[in-house]
Amino acid sequence: MDLTQHDIETHLSNLKPHVVFYDFTHWLPSISKRLGIKALHYCTASSVMIGWLHSNTS
Repeated sequence: MDLTQHDIETHLSNLKPHVVFYDFTHWLPSISKRLGIKALHYCTASSVMIGWLHSNTS
């Protein structure tokens, strides 16, 4: 279980940023919306991973 949610909410409330980037924290958009902060999902994938996903080998 992720125990950082309360700490992150406190920091965002104190810092009052305009935008927050997140990757896998599913609860961050609801917190940022409640605080009036835009949340942008940022996910990266390496070319090796994409090549592996699109390979024809089984």
